[in-house]
Amino acid sequence: MSLKIDFATLAEGVAGDVRGSLTLVAVNPHLLVADQLPTQFILFLVVVVDDDDTQDPAIVPGRTVTAQIEARSPDQDALFVAQLRQPVAPSPSPLLLPRVQIVAQVPFTASKVGEYKVSAHIAIVGDDQEIKSEVTATRQIQVSDAVTMRPPTS
Repeated sequence: MSLKIDFATLAEGVAGDVRGSLTLVAVNPHLLVADQLPTQFILFLVVVVDDDDTQDPAIVPGRTVTAQIEARSPDQDALFVAQLRQPVAPSPSPLLLPRVQIVAQVPFTASKVGEYKVSAHIAIVGDDQEIKSEVTATRQIQVSDAVTMRPPTS
């Protein structure tokens, strides 16, 4: 059983339609600039996970998806930690294999300039609470302030 990350990104906004398709706003920002630090940012982590094991798949309707979502500072301090738990939903079409979509709002306070990391450790758990398969998606975002972004004056 092997899970694989099909898609993972940060966005400033997320909406879904009745088909389960996502609309993302301000996708994959590389830099967040605050007027001054500390300041709070609110991002969405979007992760889509597929199962590349067709003989003995882990993503099976009825099992449970767990995810630990984290935001870490440049010093690796935990700024946000949340646990998600949801059932594996059946595929909307018999032609498609089931997949897992994690959409998590991640608020964090940035207190210094540097590289921040947002991650999701995702596991598929069976009825016996045994982990069938797991994978981690990590995305990085640079944070700066207006003073640092100003061009040097002579």
